[in-house]
Amino acid sequence: MKRLKEQNDLAQSLSCIQRAQQHAKKAKKEADVAGLFDKAPCALLKLEKKNLDASKLTKDEICSIAHRCFATTLDKSQKKPKLVDELNGLVAKHPQVLPTSIVEVRTTPALAVAMANEENGDDDDDEGEEDENEEVDGGGIGNYGDE
Repeated sequence: MKRLKEQNDLAQSLSCIQRAQQHAKKAKKEADVAGLFDKAPCALLKLEKKNLDASKLTKDEICSIAHRCFATTLDKSQKKPKLVDELNGLVAKHPQVLPTSIVEVRTTPALAVAMANEENGDDDDDEGEEDENEEVDGGGIGNYGDE
C-alpha cells in the first residue's frame, strides 16, 4: 500500500513539473513574440535603407517585420534564404503594407525621434553608466572586500 502511495505521489509530482515546464515554455514564446513586435520599427527603417533587400536583414529583423506588418509568425529556426523568400512572398501578396508601415514608423513622433537618434549615432542613453566589461575599483575575481 505504501508503495502505491509513493507511485501516486511521484506521478503527481511529475505531472506538476510537466505543467510548470509547459507554462514556462509558453511564457517564453509570448515574450519572444512581444520582442519581435518591438524590433519591427528599426527593422523596417533598415529594410528601407537597404533598398527593400530583405537578404541584408538579420533573421530576427525579418521575423519581426513579418509579425508586425503581416501578422505572420515565421520560424526563426529556418535558414535565412527561406525566411527571405517567405517575407518577399508576403510583400508580393500585399504590396501596399510595407510602404504604409514605413511611413507610419517615420511619422509616429516617438518612433521618429528614436530612429533619428539611432541614425545619427546618438548614444547618450548610457551617459554616466559603466561599461559592463570594465573592471570596477578592484572588482576582480575573488576580491570580496574581506582582506
